[in-house]
Amino acid sequence: MKERDTIIEKNKKAKGKKEEPVPILDNLVVIEEGETKKYFLNKNETFKYLNISLNKFDETTISFIEEIMNKTMPTFILSSYTPQISRELAKSICNKYPDRLYL
Repeated sequence: MKERDTIIEKNKKAKGKKEEPVPILDNLVVIEEGETKKYFLNKNETFKYLNISLNKFDETTISFIEEIMNKTMPTFILSSYTPQISRELAKSICNKYPDRLYL
């Protein structure tokens, strides 16, 4: 990243001279889980909505839903009609991810 910034600064100063090509960096996503960090390359930024209503989720799959929400971009929305999950549990998990999770 610093090398890229250095090249950009050199190109600003090189008025009329030949500029160096600026490297393109991939969109690196960092997910912090406690003391560890996981790094991912985000290749598909347009995947923003998933409706999983036809799947049979129950209260044992809440951890799976939370894992999905923790590993997706902040603009990602997940929705599902899940009558097997109690309303109280659904409200509590939806409050963790406001405007992103609808159960």
